[in-house]
Amino acid sequence: GCHEKQHRLVEHLLLYHSSLINQCIRISLKSCWQIESHVQSFGSTWLGLAIRIVSGLVVFFFHPQPPHREPTQEQIDMQTRSLERYLEDQKKRDKNVARLDESPKKYKPAKKYKKDLEKLQRRHDNFSANAVKEAEQIFDNMFEACIWQDAKNCEKGEEQKSEWPDASVYNILMDIHARSHSKQGIEKALNILHRMEEGNPESHIASPNAESYAMLIKAYAERNQPEEAQAVLKRMEAMSKNKDSSSSLVPNTLVYNEVLSAWMKSNRPDAPEQAERLLRVMIDAINNVMRQKEEEDDFDEMYTAEDVEQMGDINDDLDSLLDVSDVSDEELEAALGEDGKLLDDDNDDDDDIMKEIQSHPLMPDAKSFVRVLRTFRQRSGPDDLDKVHELVHAQEVLARVTASVDLMPTTLTYNELVATLGETAANATTTSEDHAAQAEAMLYEMIEQSREDRPEIKPNLVTFRHVIFAYRHWKQARIVAHKVEKLLEIQEGFLGRTDERNYHAAFAVISKSNDPNKVPVIWRLLQQMNRHGLEPTSLSYDAVLDACAHPMKPKDPREAMSIAIAVMKRIETKSQLTYAHFLKTCRELLPEGPKREELVSNVFSNCCKEGWVGRKVMAEFLQVASSETIVEALGGHPKEGSIKIPRTWSRSIENPFQLLGGKKEKETKAQP
Repeated sequence: GCHEKQHRLVEHLLLYHSSLINQCIRISLKSCWQIESHVQSFGSTWLGLAIRIVSGLVVFFFHPQPPHREPTQEQIDMQTRSLERYLEDQKKRDKNVARLDESPKKYKPAKKYKKDLEKLQRRHDNFSANAVKEAEQIFDNMFEACIWQDAKNCEKGEEQKSEWPDASVYNILMDIHARSHSKQGIEKALNILHRMEEGNPESHIASPNAESYAMLIKAYAERNQPEEAQAVLKRMEAMSKNKDSSSSLVPNTLVYNEVLSAWMKSNRPDAPEQAERLLRVMIDAINNVMRQKEEEDDFDEMYTAEDVEQMGDINDDLDSLLDVSDVSDEELEAALGEDGKLLDDDNDDDDDIMKEIQSHPLMPDAKSFVRVLRTFRQRSGPDDLDKVHELVHAQEVLARVTASVDLMPTTLTYNELVATLGETAANATTTSEDHAAQAEAMLYEMIEQSREDRPEIKPNLVTFRHVIFAYRHWKQARIVAHKVEKLLEIQEGFLGRTDERNYHAAFAVISKSNDPNKVPVIWRLLQQMNRHGLEPTSLSYDAVLDACAHPMKPKDPREAMSIAIAVMKRIETKSQLTYAHFLKTCRELLPEGPKREELVSNVFSNCCKEGWVGRKVMAEFLQVASSETIVEALGGHPKEGSIKIPRTWSRSIENPFQLLGGKKEKETKAQP
């Protein structure tokens, strides 16, 4: 007990600096030598002799070369003070030297760190480097907080109860990395997934779940990398076959839908076939369950033998629509009750079977079919419309057979069918009028059924917009303007609202049609837009001018010309297209004469002042103006030689080009 302070310092060194063990041993030996000097008073007693022998053995084993002389009290005090100063310096340089109950940071509970990550995730669509760094710092603080909490509990002899980051926290971090601006963001997200796969409970690293893989697949989809998304799915399937893996790693509908989304966003020619193959896998899984129930005689309780024979194998080939495409509605009703539910002898047993089928991990939902439908709609090949019809019918049948509410076709489903009718009108073997009529008929059917007992297929603004676009290839019809105007009236009466995009779609379709009444109709729609409180854009006005300038002569040229002039007065911010359309309107509607020359000259002069003289404006001006007006405006005629155009005339155009050529130059020149 004569050197308690010195031994206390040794304990601190052993606790915080294990690398200094040798130095501690030397100091302890010196303490032994000091103890030896204190027992000299025992003389040659047996106790003194024993102490001398023990001290000698300690010195022999731990210090081969004992000191020539014993350290003095002054030397011992000096070494003690040196150790004290060393520990004080270490505490200043390293905050972690503090005791475990003296945390260097004021950590928050783990739940609050998770909420901070969720707020950061919701706050951004694309993450900058600073946002990613902030997310990493939040995660590190959360992990350190768990370490300190467990250490404190361990020191107190309590059970370790820290809430370590779970899979949802890692998923948020993966999502932030994947949606970052960095090109290496997706690689960092993949590294996090690998770390989760290699983790174990002792390392406190959460194991991945289905959402982890879905998050990474979604990131590849956003970066237009469907093959990589497919590879992640295969990796997940391989992991799920591992005996040690949890059931949460089994691929489910969420994961498959994300892969379908990746192919849908890729816009690749083979995307429809790839998406259809994935959908076939999902339906195969459901078919296997039904076959199993059939072998267990449960399936026979739900259907009669005649019903099973009529419906056939539900998934021999998807091209035959679950083998029920050729089954009529009457035949299908024979297998279903009046309320659309399956006929059965034991309701409880059948309900259990239906719940088991509906809860299958790969049970497709409405989103699964919508993604596959959109891949075919985007390609819009000659045979894709038939495939879309088949898929929609397959979805309807599968939803009724499985009694799955999530699988029932929705508005999105029929919107894809209506949009496909419009997209394939130009490439179809039948006339485009048939496609437009089918789209309109489907709209009316959706309205009727939604009013009866199917509110989930109620048409929305997108539905009406797709039907309007279906008429854009109906160039030979002379009632397009009336059709489109009528659709907007039905939309307002049924939905009680409208938006700018549907009006813009109507303007685009009407302006390109051959309807002789299109000018007054489009002018009425423009005024109606103002009454609804919708502000027309420059595109809206350009569409009206384009309608006035279309080669199809209106019934009253003076009315069309007055509408074009009124539109020019309304437009506050004009563009090159605005002036080009108006000059073309003058050429189509006004007879040659002084009044036309004066109007054209004034319009071209304003165009020069506002800096909108481009190739399109110059081309229209050279066609509508007389030689005298051209020479007066340009200082010469292009037929007589090259004409230099001041750059200020094109200052509002982002990339002024050579008017009749295509090369970018400092000055715009008109050449013959």
